[in-house]
Amino acid sequence: MGRIFVDAFAECSSGKEDLVKAFRQAVSDPTYSQPLEYIWYGFTGVTHNFTGRRTELESLHNYLYEDRGENSPCHTLLTSIHGIGGVGKTSLAKQYAWEYRTFYDNNVIWINSEDVETVKLAIAELADKIGVRCWNRSLVDLAQNIYHRLGTKKCLIIFDNVIEYDGVSGIKNYLPNDGL
Repeated sequence: MGRIFVDAFAECSSGKEDLVKAFRQAVSDPTYSQPLEYIWYGFTGVTHNFTGRRTELESLHNYLYEDRGENSPCHTLLTSIHGIGGVGKTSLAKQYAWEYRTFYDNNVIWINSEDVETVKLAIAELADKIGVRCWNRSLVDLAQNIYHRLGTKKCLIIFDNVIEYDGVSGIKNYLPNDGL
């Protein structure tokens, strides 16, 4: 409760009524927080010796961004880069995120997804970073509250090293549920 009060207090300068109103909003809305300028989470940088693969980068961009059009009803688009280990899937994703970040208004979220515990930790850290609160709810709910908080922001979210999509250890439950 102390953190919510501090956030609400920081937004109030005109008196007790405004403070009480902001506090009530913070308590009633688990996604209430300061406006987000941009989000940069978990991205550790590009592979410095990355060369070539221009066709793959452009194809990925066309699929994720260009082909959707300005009036596309699609809010979430899911794709995957797959192949055997060591062929550069992570490097390609990092290079894409770096080169095309401005198309997503510099909102890049990178979640290491080798196991479900790492995903859960990243979800909790990201929620804290962007001011999402989710008392007494599951991490699945917390993930959905993060997506709600992002609202209509253009955002590139990368789940790297996914071992399992569906099932007990899968990431499916932590993806946006708006039409996947």
